[in-house]
Amino acid sequence: MSASTSGSVLNLIPECSEAERRGPPPAGRSSVVLRIGARFTTAARTSGDRIVASRVVSHGAILLAASQAAAAGASGAAAARVIRSAAHQVAQAKPLASSWRPGGRVMGAAGVASALVALSAGGGSTATLDEIRQATDKLGICWAEEKRTGPPQHWIQPMLVGGAMLEALLELLGEREIEAESDLPRVIAPFAG
Repeated sequence: MSASTSGSVLNLIPECSEAERRGPPPAGRSSVVLRIGARFTTAARTSGDRIVASRVVSHGAILLAASQAAAAGASGAAAARVIRSAAHQVAQAKPLASSWRPGGRVMGAAGVASALVALSAGGGSTATLDEIRQATDKLGICWAEEKRTGPPQHWIQPMLVGGAMLEALLELLGEREIEAESDLPRVIAPFAG
């Protein structure tokens, strides 16, 4: 694996063959598994029940944008826009290759990703990109209100940042929906955490 640092964004990019760069492997269904944490997002491209490639992206630039929005006293909608814009910049800094297009499904693994899917889909296990956007907007309103009134609820910011990152990655992949983890293949289960 080679590692490169771009600003505050850490990307781990596995070395891959030309055939892998051209598209998903022919055998097995390809999926993308996203695990969104408070400070990092990990994406893994799978083929069948094995991880073919992975990337870890830091939320540093997004967290900086959130702190700037808080310092400026931004409204909920403005905070969501600023955080969403930072997430798109982070996701596009080193875009996922076309070989990352799943051709199967995009899954949210554990924690923030699964919670965002459930929140966006009203408790369901599959959320659309539009539902994720609406949830991110609502989280922006909650976050801005919490900043004004206190006491702090520490779960809001990771959910807001995670929602913006999830949106950015879904758009980058050209996908319209994401499933919450349910029956991840056995090799991917440890990754899901």
